[in-house]
Amino acid sequence: MRRLVLALPLVVLACAAIGDPRPQEARLSSNGDLRVMLTDGQVCRATRAEAVAQGPRSWAGQMSGCTVPLSYSVTLDDRRSHLAQIVGAIFAALTLDPLLAPAGTVSVQDEVGRNYVFQSPPPQPVH
Repeated sequence: MRRLVLALPLVVLACAAIGDPRPQEARLSSNGDLRVMLTDGQVCRATRAEAVAQGPRSWAGQMSGCTVPLSYSVTLDDRRSHLAQIVGAIFAALTLDPLLAPAGTVSVQDEVGRNYVFQSPPPQPVH
């Protein structure tokens, strides 16, 4: 019994360290739908069609498919290079549009108010 009492604080600390899953990556699709991957492997989704517009290039809403409640906002990056816009137009004309997702900033907020900010697509390392 004494061992159990001594082990109990360790078990509680281990559970507290694990905690709720947190957002670790966010990606926009070519049509603006959002996919957020959590630290426990869950994938949460949101469609732009179900979101509330906050301007012509931004929207917000609630993620679905998560075990933890998450809200989000998306703001597209208007500063994309002219070359990226040309390539995007070519891909769209060739119906390869799904291969080129828009660039933007995704902010995901959990139920206690922690905010996680991501760039989509994620920045590529410079070699």
